[in-house]
Amino acid sequence: MDTANRRKFLVGALGAAAVSVTTGTANAQRKVARASGVRVKLGLNAYSFNRPLTQGSITLSGVVDYCAQHGIDALDATGYYFPG
Repeated sequence: MDTANRRKFLVGALGAAAVSVTTGTANAQRKVARASGVRVKLGLNAYSFNRPLTQGSITLSGVVDYCAQHGIDALDATGYYFPG
């Protein structure tokens, strides 16, 4: 996509967004139905600590402790952070 096409796309998208906001069509029309008992759980990817992990200023065990202290339910502990 060249610069001119990208610019036309962005101008059009911003214009459409502005029109929907000014006409009120961007607002929700009714309350969104929620399924009872459904809970979203937070997870953290170990890559969020890439620099401290690779520099050795924190261990994978330290990242697990961080998750526990901050109420994070899951950790995606990418394999290359495991020693050996």
